[in-house]
Amino acid sequence: MPDEFSALFKGIENLERALDKQTARVDRATLAATKANQARVKRGVKQRLRGRPRWDHRGRSRPTPEPVDLHLSPPHVERSGGPGRFTGALFSGISSRSTPKRQGVDWVGAVWVRGGIRNFYKRKLEAKFPYFKPALDASLVVLRETWVKAWDRSMSRK
Repeated sequence: MPDEFSALFKGIENLERALDKQTARVDRATLAATKANQARVKRGVKQRLRGRPRWDHRGRSRPTPEPVDLHLSPPHVERSGGPGRFTGALFSGISSRSTPKRQGVDWVGAVWVRGGIRNFYKRKLEAKFPYFKPALDASLVVLRETWVKAWDRSMSRK
């Protein structure tokens, strides 16, 4: 029995090109899945801030002679029922990265509440009426599926 083994491989260049293309497709799919998951978390946080308004009316205003009435029942909800609808600084402060960053081989996205005046009340509000953590927990269930679908699509292409 000979102790030597020899082989001749042809088409290595084609194999390297195919692997490079596949790597690029997987990277694009990972970036797209990261963006989609980041948008899902951001959307969930904003939905948690869109509760029912606590008041049925806003009173009279200069352009409209009649008071604005939302026809809610009951017309007033006590504060213990929840924070109501949040608009303004906190709602507009929910942000995410426009393009996830690459760290090594990983893509990293982020969702946060911007600082400034929001720093005074965002922690207290999260402690009393959680809006960020429940949205993140709800989206974690779907995050894996998003990546699996994106990677399956990228692998099934030629």
